[in-house]
Formats: sequence, structure tokens, C-alpha cells
Amino acid sequence: MLTDDGHPGKPGYLSNLGDCQHTRFQRLGDLSDLENAISNYEKAVQLTDDGHPSKPGRLSNLGNGQQACFERLGDLSDLENAISNQEKAVELTDDGHPDKPVCLSSLGISQQTRFEHLGDLSDIENAISNNEQAVELMDDGYPRKSARLSNLGNSQHARFQRLTRPEDLVASVSSFKAAARLKVAYPHDALSAARQWAEISHRNGSLLSALDGYRTALELMPKVVWLGLDTQSRQNWLFQEQSEDLGCLAATCAIRIGHLEEAVELLDLGRSVLWQQVASLRSDLELLREAEPELAAELEKISRQLDAGNFSSSLLTIGADNIIHDQRSAEEIGKIRRHLVGLWEGLVERVRMLPQFNYFLRPVPFDQLRQASAAGRIVIINASKYGVDALVFGAAQSIDHVPLPNIDLEMLAELSSEILLRRPVVPTEEAQQRYIVRHLKPALRTVWNDILVPVFNKLDVSLTPNTAGPQHQIWWYPTGPLTFIPIHAAGPGHKEAIDVSQLIISSYVTSLDLLLRAQKRHRRGAVHGLKLLAVSQPNTPNLLPLPQSIVEVEKLIEVAHLAAACSGGCSKEDIMHLDGSDATVNRVSVALDSCSWVHFACHGFQDPVLGMNSAFALRDGQLRLSEIASKQLSNGQFAFLSACHAASGLKELPGEAMHLAAGLQFAGFPSVIATMWSIRDDDAPKVADHTYQYLFRNGLRGLDPSEAATALNRAILHLREDPEVTIDRWAPFIHFGI
Repeated sequence: MLTDDGHPGKPGYLSNLGDCQHTRFQRLGDLSDLENAISNYEKAVQLTDDGHPSKPGRLSNLGNGQQACFERLGDLSDLENAISNQEKAVELTDDGHPDKPVCLSSLGISQQTRFEHLGDLSDIENAISNNEQAVELMDDGYPRKSARLSNLGNSQHARFQRLTRPEDLVASVSSFKAAARLKVAYPHDALSAARQWAEISHRNGSLLSALDGYRTALELMPKVVWLGLDTQSRQNWLFQEQSEDLGCLAATCAIRIGHLEEAVELLDLGRSVLWQQVASLRSDLELLREAEPELAAELEKISRQLDAGNFSSSLLTIGADNIIHDQRSAEEIGKIRRHLVGLWEGLVERVRMLPQFNYFLRPVPFDQLRQASAAGRIVIINASKYGVDALVFGAAQSIDHVPLPNIDLEMLAELSSEILLRRPVVPTEEAQQRYIVRHLKPALRTVWNDILVPVFNKLDVSLTPNTAGPQHQIWWYPTGPLTFIPIHAAGPGHKEAIDVSQLIISSYVTSLDLLLRAQKRHRRGAVHGLKLLAVSQPNTPNLLPLPQSIVEVEKLIEVAHLAAACSGGCSKEDIMHLDGSDATVNRVSVALDSCSWVHFACHGFQDPVLGMNSAFALRDGQLRLSEIASKQLSNGQFAFLSACHAASGLKELPGEAMHLAAGLQFAGFPSVIATMWSIRDDDAPKVADHTYQYLFRNGLRGLDPSEAATALNRAILHLREDPEVTIDRWAPFIHFGI
């Protein structure tokens, strides 16, 4: 506005303004921003001579804006103008100019768009030719070459779809493969290319090629969801890239060609990515210390600094004698964190160069993952758009594949929505009964008929309850929308009919890698005796009272004292009860550091957007998942989370298990009981009492957290003896871990 048209800087100012407006349009979608951007691009072009070195770039920007306008409004004249300006940009740019590939690629994209709308073969031929030139003009040292290769792959695939020539399909996949494997590519570009490689191959029956593409994409995921980013940014990337969906697609592909072990490995690689990233910072370095003590010490120091900053806005400064939290601005911490991650990655590569450490912090192979099922069977139910399958295995048995042709991903999404979204906001007795009859039971009946009956037939599980109660344990590994369905409550739905809880003992898996870590932690650090923390919060500010929480905890303490009296080894100091005003965030957090068993009887909630903000509601505030997960508890054995929504998770990221139960398990409690949705204040004490009566039956010396799933199963069966207890009241109680 303040610059005359004759001023040499005017075109540049206009172009920069147009860039900003175009970017804001891409972010917010306000059409006026795009119209203003195009107007400013046009003025910049008009004020720039053809011989000016910036003219091609400004023409290309104008063309890109016009193409975006066509995609928004569908006016073909916008696309024609875009191609005209992009052609002129190409003509004005020498082959040696660094902007030539960009101009060629933009032109190719617009020509492909016109082909897709008008069907003129000359457009797609020209698009391929221009994209090929763009690729040829860039050497392998340019990160953006990956994006140019992907554009070429897209145009080749468009011609394949029109002419169905096999050579075009081969060329397209080859372009995407080269884009994904370019060493200097930006991770997001490489990941996008790998997905295209896999998807196109999968759709066209080239399953070995597809599997290679899926594996490449999953290996690239940690580079996109980079450890150097803050937790919220990584969560956003996981949502955008749908990491679990990628793992499920990979598993389906592997299953179809009989690579069952690889299916398990790839599925687990796409699960709980955030937890696995942090777990890599807490790896056991004992063997490395023996081989390279200095390298191990350096890696441990940086790992501890990064670990401290995973869930908070601080970093650890580690000096000679002490460790302190270093509070700086978010920008400064971000820079330091990215630097530390670079150092950490370099150290990991140095470790891998040692002969005996080639597989250090690499994905866990199946022969190790299967050891997570030491005491029973694992049943994976993998759901993708290409089908639903169950994989059944134990620590020693081979994998059994159970096809599930009568259900698909869309049906599972509907069933999950019926259970999640139809729950009454005001839980009156009438509303609850309507929900059970119309939504919950029909959904569980479908899961029983179409999933569980075929699985139980494969496992030779009798569909007649044992009079002594269930004896065998299954770890359920659900994927996608099935994550929100209480499999353990499924049944045919008839009066006095059977259901899963009457047949087997159920536990749930967040990922095999994390379950395996829990098994190892339990075996390595078995703690004898009891160090109990019990938290009750009957009156939480601004929340409904929970009067039974005191009764619940008092019964627990009574059972613990009786067990101690029988076997000894437990003093009053070993049982800490924080009630009401004593249950502050700080006191509970500190007490967690030294306890081996913990019981929460309070309000809990799942943050639906930022999973790490999920929390227990205490007297003076919230004990958040982020604070719990930042802990490394060496004595933890068992946690009972008698709080609503403690195992809910994020609807858009089910496989990430961003809930309180997973946080307690990750922090050091290998066995956790929690809740999938809200529970009644008068049910919780009964379930807890029967659970602890079983766990403490042999005194303190007989305490075994691996019996928690059995104890919960028995407690639920006791609760259900009351005919007034409906399925929605007992189904939310769930067990994770060993």
C-alpha cells in the first residue's frame, strides 16, 4: 500500500503477501484469502519483466493459486489459467535453474488434474513427461526429490487406471518406491510415498510388494512422529498419519500371503508408538555397560534428560552430584530437545555398530514377542478395510489363523459407536435399560457370533461354563474400533445365556512389546511383602460425591491387615491411606514413588483431545497421566483404578492407549485393573472387596499380581449374582498386563 508500482521491491512484497494469504487459506479454508492471494500474485506478475529471475516463480505461484481455486470452486477457466501460467513459467526457466523442477512439477500436477476431469490423454502424457523431467533435473541429494518422484508416480498411476497397461502400474510403484527410499527425503514425503506404494500394490494384488511398502512406511513412522517433538505434536502426527490403521493394513497383507509371524510384528510396530518411543529411553543398558561402559554412561545421561522432558515442559540438567529440573521457555526447551535427540540417535547408531548390538532398540521379533503370553493365549483381532482376522498363539504354539468373513471394519465401527455414543447422558433407570436392550446387547451379540464363536472353536473352548469358574486366560489384542468394545462381556444375549466372562479369564493388551516389558519387570523385580497406597476421595470440589469410596478403601485396609496378621511382614507404615483433604496431588504423587500396590477410589476422566491430560481428580487438583507416566517405579506390582474412564483411550487413536491404566502400567505397575467407562459408586466397593479377598487369600507372602485377572473375573461373577446388576454395570471393569 505504501509502495509505488514503480518501486523495484513492489512485486516481491505482493508475492510474499500472496504466499501468506495462500497459506492461511490452506489452514483455515476462507475463500477470500485465496482470492486475495491470486489478486496479489497477478499484480506481482504484471509488475515483473519476463527477463527478471523471479518471474517464473511468481507465475508458478499464480498458477498454483488458480489451481487451488479450481479445486475449491470447480470453474474450469481457473484450471486453464493455471496451466497457461505454469507453462510460461517453465518456458522462462533454464534447465540448470534450481526452480525448474518445481515449475515442471506444478505444471504436471495441473495437467493431470485436467486429464482427470476432461479425459484428454494428451494431458496425462504431458503430465508424465513434465514430472519425468522434474525428477531428472534433481540429483539424489535434494530432499524434495521424493515429492517429485511421488508426483510422477501419481501421474503414471492415473494413466494405468485409464489404460490398464501393466507397465504403467510397474512404473508407478517404482516411482513411489524410489521416493520412499530416498535417503535425504523429508520423512513425511517418504512416508506418504511408502503408503502409496503399499496401497497401489495391495489394490492390484501385488501383495509381496505391498508388504514391503507397508513395512517401509511403519519403519518411517518414528521419523515423522519424531522424538524431538513435544508430546502433543507427536500425537497430532499420529492422528494425521493413522499409525494403527497402517499397522492393521500391513498385518492383513501379511496374513493373506501366510506370513503370520510378520503380521504380528508389523501390527505391534504400529501400536502404542508414543509409549514405545519413551520405552526406548528406558532400555536396560546392563549388557552395554559391560561391553562399553563410557558409551553406556553417555547414552544413559542423555536418555534421562529426554525422558524427563517427554511429558513436561522441563528438561533435566544432570551435573556431577545432582539432578535438577531446568525451567526455560518452550522455544528454548524445544531447541535443546531436538539437539539432544540428535545426540541420542547418534549414540544409538554407534551402539548398533558394535558386533553384539546390531539389533539394539530395533523392533522386537516375533520369537520374543510371543513370550508375553507365558501363562495363556493371545488372541489378536486385526481389522482393516481388507478384512477382519484373528491370530491365536501362545509362548510355544504356532500361530493359528481364524478368518472372520462375517464382519468387517465398517460393522465394527458401527458397533463401537453404538456402545460409546448411545450411552445415556442422564443415566436414569429407563434410559439405561433402553441403552442395554437397543444398543449394548445387540453389539455384543454380533461380536459373539461373528468373532468369538469362531475363535473359541479354534481354541477348543467349551461353550458350557465350568462349575468351578473359568480356568484358562486369554489376552485380547483388539484393534481399531474393537478397542472400545468389552469383548469379555460378549454373549448371545439370551436370558440365562453364557458369555465370555463365564468361560475364560480375560486380560487386554495395549501392545505385545509393552506386555513383554511388564512380564520381564515382574520376573526381575518381584517384591515380597506389601507397600500399599490407598486413595479415597468422597468429596471432590465441583464433582459428585463418592461416599462409598471410604467404605471401599476401609475394607481393603482391613483385608490387608488380616493378611498381615496371618503372615507378618507388614507394619502400619506399609499401608498409607490418603483420604479427602490428605489426598493432594503432591502427596499422592510422592507416595506413588515408593508403593508396590496402589488403589484409587476417586473420580477419573479421559481427556478426549489431549490424552496425556487425562487425570485422577484429587482434593486440590488433577494428578495427570503425564505426571504418572514420567515416573520410573521400581517397586510397582499392582494398581486398581476404581475410577471412571480409567481405560477409555482416545476415539481417534485407539491403538495408542493414551489412558490412565496404560500410564500406570508404563510407569512400573505390570498388572492393572481399570474401567472402560463410568461405574456406580455402590458397585466399585463390591468388586474391589471380592478382588482383594482373592488376592490376599494366602497372606502377604502369597501376593501375586499376575492373579489379578482371575481375581477380577471372580469378583464380577460375585457381583452378577445380584439379578439387579445389569451388564452395563459390570462390563466396564477390565484388566491389563500380566
